[in-house]
Amino acid sequence: GGGGGTGVGSGGTGAGDSGGPTIVPPYASGSISYSGYNGFACSTFDNGQTGVGSCPASGGGGGGTESGSESWSEAATFNMLCGEQPHTYTAEVVGEGSGGGAGTGSGGTGAEPTSTPAPGTPTPTPTQSLYPQGCSIGATPTPDPDRGSGGTGAGGASSGALSCSCSVTLGCQTSRQAPPSDPSQQSGTCNAGVCDFTVSPEMPVFNNEVSFTVDHASSLDQNTLDFDDLSDPVSLGTGTSATHTFVNAGVYDVTLTCSNGSSSIECTRRVNTYCDNGVAPTPTPSPAPTGLSWFKIKDGAFDRKSLLVNTIPASASSFDSDDDGMCVLSGPQLYSCMLSGSAGTLRTEGSLTLGEGTSSAPAWQKADTDITTRFTPTNYLAYVRARKQITTITSLSQISEKKIYVYDGNLSLASADIASTEDFVLVVDGDLTITDSLNSLQNVSAAIVTTGTLYINEQVSTLYGIFTANTVDFSSDATSTTTPLKIVGNLVATSSTDSYNERLRTDTSKPSLFVRVDYHRYAELLDLLSTRYYEQQEIVE
Repeated sequence: GGGGGTGVGSGGTGAGDSGGPTIVPPYASGSISYSGYNGFACSTFDNGQTGVGSCPASGGGGGGTESGSESWSEAATFNMLCGEQPHTYTAEVVGEGSGGGAGTGSGGTGAEPTSTPAPGTPTPTPTQSLYPQGCSIGATPTPDPDRGSGGTGAGGASSGALSCSCSVTLGCQTSRQAPPSDPSQQSGTCNAGVCDFTVSPEMPVFNNEVSFTVDHASSLDQNTLDFDDLSDPVSLGTGTSATHTFVNAGVYDVTLTCSNGSSSIECTRRVNTYCDNGVAPTPTPSPAPTGLSWFKIKDGAFDRKSLLVNTIPASASSFDSDDDGMCVLSGPQLYSCMLSGSAGTLRTEGSLTLGEGTSSAPAWQKADTDITTRFTPTNYLAYVRARKQITTITSLSQISEKKIYVYDGNLSLASADIASTEDFVLVVDGDLTITDSLNSLQNVSAAIVTTGTLYINEQVSTLYGIFTANTVDFSSDATSTTTPLKIVGNLVATSSTDSYNERLRTDTSKPSLFVRVDYHRYAELLDLLSTRYYEQQEIVE
């Protein structure tokens, strides 16, 4: 509202309009899916459909030619939760402040903001909380109770405009852990043999067909089903079944009206439609299976030159006997960490998200930090060409001694291709495709460096050696695979990669990718794999 006037009289008090803005429901754009009723009070959303509510009312100072402005945020609660990704909804309403009288006076004290649902908006009182564990309303600001006083200005009548913007972010992880709808949540008269219905499946999923079996008295021959999703009601007549597809997950109060033309009975049951049915399908390489892909490193450190999302479950189990569960300094054995054993530091240049897990027992981690990388495959190849003795080969059968070998061009590698029992370094100036588990390198210290992409076929389950590449594709010949991958040695990709998500292990409590850093292999190849940097200083006497 405006500031207080000067002269005769006192400033008036402005009041904001409490009219309700309409927020377009998300199903209209198809950009979001709900996961269920969460028991919060209804405010801006009405079961996530019509979206009727209001911004908080506000008071302003007295009228005058001097104007003032203020803004605030209000914490709001909603009766729906989003699926998978958080989203923010914003509404705006504009109100008018009343003008004050001309004359002397100070501005009125602004009123505290209040939230007033629009008339007719229900405030449900749920009997059971039906929402996934881990779901929550996002952080919302706290209202500022200090509205302040209007300023003193020149005399004269005026009015001031008031506007406000309301926004809130909602989000949750998934609906897999959500329980089925509670059939006892009903209203009206639901009696078997008179007017009632059942829903199948018990946990319906959006964009999937849902069956409704109706049980009504023979005398009631004019029956309809209203699915509470803004679709047209379905007329059943004397029929006993109907199907419907909800275009979005959410809470729907489905109403069956049983009538004979002169009288009618209504039976309403709450149907909770989910993002998914809670049962992971049997994974196959194509189409891609659904699962939780995460990776783990033993006796090593980890740097990533971008953000990292590694969703570690709280109830993790070991990859195999090599994964000894050293994720805590003391206490019971745990496997829910990213770096186990003799863990180093975990650093990322962006944000760091580890799900329900931890970084390591010592918890040495640093996000949003600068990471400098000096060793790259291209730099290493240039260095060894200039400073080290190398042997250029055209066939892998030429590997026979402990030295550095260079292969020009793309290369396909299988266990049978290498018969050498000596340690070696192989540099591939191109892309490298590994077609099977390199069991022939189990007792050999080998380092394989590729200046291009390291392609690992989907059936490869174990690799022995130190592998360095520009980028890595963990399932190069399939969209994804359920085969877990173990690397004994190390794996370095100089460009950040998320293709480890292509390894989707069926048992999601275990990591899909496990790297056991073997420093003995480094020690055997130290002179061949290392690079030296020199500084020269001239001394004049």
